[in-house]
Amino acid sequence: MPRLIFLHVVRSSEQAAKCVVGSGGEYTFVALNRSGDHTGASAFMLQLGTSTIGEQAFHEGEEMFYVLHGAVEITLGTRSVRLGEGDFAEFPGMVRHQLRPGWRPVRESSW
Repeated sequence: MPRLIFLHVVRSSEQAAKCVVGSGGEYTFVALNRSGDHTGASAFMLQLGTSTIGEQAFHEGEEMFYVLHGAVEITLGTRSVRLGEGDFAEFPGMVRHQLRPGWRPVRESSW
């Protein structure tokens, strides 16, 4: 019996960068999922500004980060970990977490 294969494609022309600026910091993100589709994992690209992003957050689901350029510091509760280019981290979303730019300058993005 043939297996059903689900394929989800979002073309680059369908992706739009959104800049978020507020009291909690500044960042730009590009959602890679279909707009409004929350039935599975959410995927996006994130570019941090120069400050920490908001208060520590927590939510259902998993968090996964792969650093393309520069560096990021992730605080989980009272513990912090620094990630550089090519590093990957994964943790439960229910663990209180916060992001801030890393210890090296972040290279400018082309998007």
